[in-house]
Amino acid sequence: VLFRSAIKGVHEIKYPEIRIGDDLLPYTSTTPDCAVIAIPYRVNQHPVGAVGILGPARLPYERLFGLLEAFSNNVTEALQGTYLNLK
Repeated sequence: VLFRSAIKGVHEIKYPEIRIGDDLLPYTSTTPDCAVIAIPYRVNQHPVGAVGILGPARLPYERLFGLLEAFSNNVTEALQGTYLNLK
């Protein structure tokens, strides 16, 4: 529930986001010792969802952003291909 709630609005803000510890308080009743990294994916240049990672507060953020960006790009390409085939 924490993860799903924490990445829910990422596709609306159009850029990657990191939420650590106290940043996650709106989504849980206790201060979590974790982090959520999320990045949106797109269809026809419009953000429609997000992929993310939930992990401990001490993560290799720079490396994980690169991995998430690559994954987001792959999801975007797959969805874009499907979208174009349905037109």
